[in-house]
Amino acid sequence: AAAKEHVQLPTTLTCLAEVNVTRLDHQRSTVTLNLGMRHPLSDRVILMGSLGSEVSGEARQPLVFYLGMQLLR
Repeated sequence: AAAKEHVQLPTTLTCLAEVNVTRLDHQRSTVTLNLGMRHPLSDRVILMGSLGSEVSGEARQPLVFYLGMQLLR
């Protein structure tokens, strides 16, 4: 019988925080605060997500988010 090789994945969830400042012109800027995470789904796929809010700026977005997957070679 052929032996099967198993990859042990980390079971931890990596938490991240981000402060992003975007300059719209020389006078205006927007500040966004995000909390995010990275979690391995397999040895080649990492689930990534972020949830936050714009905390300054003229047209503040109350909710800013993304969800994605990182594919590794």
